[in-house]
Amino acid sequence: MARILSDAQRQHGRNSSLHTVITSNLRAAPLSAPLHTLSAATDDFLVRNPDFDSPISLVRDERSGHLARAITSPDIIHLHGINGALSLADIATTWPDTRVVWTLHDMNPFTGACHYSLECSGYEGTCYSCPAVRKGWHHKVMVNLERKRDELSQVKDLTLVAPSSWLADQAKRSSAMRGREITVIPNPVNPQFTAEKTQEATQQDTTFRIVVIAQNLSDPVKDVATTVDAFTCAGLASSGAELVLVGHGGEGFIAAGIRGAGSLSSEGLQNVLAQSDVLVVSSRAENAPLVIAEAASVGVLPIVRAVGGMPEMVALLGHGHTFTSSSTLETLLTTQSQTPPSKRLKRRAAIHSRAKAVWGSDSAIALYDKVYGS
Repeated sequence: MARILSDAQRQHGRNSSLHTVITSNLRAAPLSAPLHTLSAATDDFLVRNPDFDSPISLVRDERSGHLARAITSPDIIHLHGINGALSLADIATTWPDTRVVWTLHDMNPFTGACHYSLECSGYEGTCYSCPAVRKGWHHKVMVNLERKRDELSQVKDLTLVAPSSWLADQAKRSSAMRGREITVIPNPVNPQFTAEKTQEATQQDTTFRIVVIAQNLSDPVKDVATTVDAFTCAGLASSGAELVLVGHGGEGFIAAGIRGAGSLSSEGLQNVLAQSDVLVVSSRAENAPLVIAEAASVGVLPIVRAVGGMPEMVALLGHGHTFTSSSTLETLLTTQSQTPPSKRLKRRAAIHSRAKAVWGSDSAIALYDKVYGS
């Protein structure tokens, strides 16, 4: 998202530069940032409680990184994910009078370690006896949360932004950010998804096609199994419907009517979305996943689990559905499969138009301009 916003800002005449530790993701390029990779591996395999499904950053949080050296004479510092890249203390010391805007993308900035707390509310206090980590690391989690509270107080001119009201509300409940004002600005989608030419490439066949997209399809938090079960129980394969799984892993889900597309480039993903009718996101924890905005920008109807900021995205779009159980999802998929192809094709234009208005880069730039200047 940071790259999308920075690129769009430059195209609109803003002097924006992007600094990052990794260019893509650690799975694709683990040697691009070896210390970051080692820290992430330590967090996942040594620190995290294997019974806790959400990712954590504790060792990475303790690394301040070296990005501060790459930043020269900034008028505004806009932060996104800072784990292992730099620290708020470095910013407060090096640029004490510089305006800082921090866009939160998950819960980690205000928890002791986890990126999503799942059912835990410990971040509202001290993160005592954190269920996300092994017992030997409990004290470090508490210290880490205390450090975050302290460093936040050191930044004199700090504005917090969240892509959803849900995440903003979680942050306000936390002991680290309680009482702070948080502006809600939806994440912008890559302009290639909102381009009108995308609409010209929409499906020509009448196959009812569902798509699931995740970086790691086997991630238990993504809970792809719920979508697969709903598709199978509904018997949609027998009617010619198809479920397409996009991402790494998930080989165990392949069955009749279910195919894996593997990890795709942006262009490849765009082509799959252009041939799909429905996007399902059955994750157990999410903020405002960009994939919902990307799919809607191509005219794909979202059906999402009623968690995190996803219901809010469906409400903003004015199209789509939420579910709380596999049986409800099964009913929704069955109903959608019975929608005539002509009607499915007609609604794509309405979904695309609304998605462009809500998640287009022009809107995000205008809203951030107000934040920068306030």
